[in-house]
Amino acid sequence: MADTSYNSKNYTAQGGSSWVVGPGGELVVQGALRGLTSGKDYFVNSTGGSNASDGLSWAAPKATLAQAYALAVSGDRIFLAPSHAETVTTAGGITLATAGVSIYGVGSGATRPTFTFSSSTAASMVVTGA
Repeated sequence: MADTSYNSKNYTAQGGSSWVVGPGGELVVQGALRGLTSGKDYFVNSTGGSNASDGLSWAAPKATLAQAYALAVSGDRIFLAPSHAETVTTAGGITLATAGVSIYGVGSGATRPTFTFSSSTAASMVVTGA
């Protein structure tokens, strides 16, 4: 069970980015995460994303992890929106073969991103770029 005995704590970084650590330990980041790596940030949202979007902001996210991952190179970060959901139906339905790409799920509890593997025994996610 999460510790809810303290109030939220707010932090602001130089440059305007801020983050909040909530009572249950949830981390909410507002603004850009700069300085972690020199790479790009890509955003994914299954309910508001599109193949045509560039994926470079929450306002124009990609629809699937595979779409964002296809653009990513070592040092890039991919953020999955709260409640993002994907179903993997084929062997290697998602293949992660580029080393150095970080993937972050945003949300907590029931709003964490989810991946469901279909009833096909071949449905899989392949990770070779660790």
